[in-house]
Amino acid sequence: MIDYGVKAGQPNWYLAFQLTGSVFPRCFMVVFPLALLAVGLKLLHQHEVFGKGKEDFVAGFYFLLDGNPWSGFSGFVTFVIVFRLSAAYSTYWAAYTTTNGFLGDWSGAAASAVAFCRGTGASDAEVEAFLQKVIRLFSMLSACALQELSPRKSHQVWGLLTLNSGGIDKTSLATLDGSGQRVDLCYHWIQQLIVDSQRSGLISAPSPMVSGMLGELSSGMSKFGDAKKYEYIQAEASSSSQGILGIYLSANLDGYLKVMASGFCKENQVE
Repeated sequence: MIDYGVKAGQPNWYLAFQLTGSVFPRCFMVVFPLALLAVGLKLLHQHEVFGKGKEDFVAGFYFLLDGNPWSGFSGFVTFVIVFRLSAAYSTYWAAYTTTNGFLGDWSGAAASAVAFCRGTGASDAEVEAFLQKVIRLFSMLSACALQELSPRKSHQVWGLLTLNSGGIDKTSLATLDGSGQRVDLCYHWIQQLIVDSQRSGLISAPSPMVSGMLGELSSGMSKFGDAKKYEYIQAEASSSSQGILGIYLSANLDGYLKVMASGFCKENQVE
């Protein structure tokens, strides 16, 4: 998760230049050297380093006098920027929807676990102990899932806040802390707790309703798996988009290649 909130004493425009979640620092590293190269070429062209006219122009730099390659390249860059922004916008909302989807499923499953304890024949102390434990496990499940999706190293090391995880025994916490599959471990703990509570009579709901709650819990895990692909897998352009991009690239570079070829022919006196 990326924190886009403005901190105290910082102006709003500071968010555009922060290192986390902003494209400007990385774009600057790419664009700034190219801008310096463009300025250098322009200065050399103004000082007639490459020649005064088309006849005595240095081979390879003849295209500086022709505007067709530049207009074609500008159109190509515009197309790529619009395409990539559209793909990034779609990916962002897909990831946002999927993340809220598994959190919503787990929240619904936790609410069902609490509701199923009403009308049970167990003592108040047993019900209270079950509720305290299951809510903490759901909190740890959500925190571990968001921690795994977070790009921040501080979240990976220190984790996220939970609802008083100290209420869980130290052995279980040590096992969770040393596990490489924390989300799956919390998921199995919750499943086992629900099944054991139903068998002991602590949960008074019928079996089909409990199965529905476990299905909701499983649905959240499935959506969590979908959310992980947005974190670990780079989105690739579809085949149709690649075809359109290739056609557009070929059409716009055609003018540039013709100019370069004409310069080569003039230099080598080829008709």
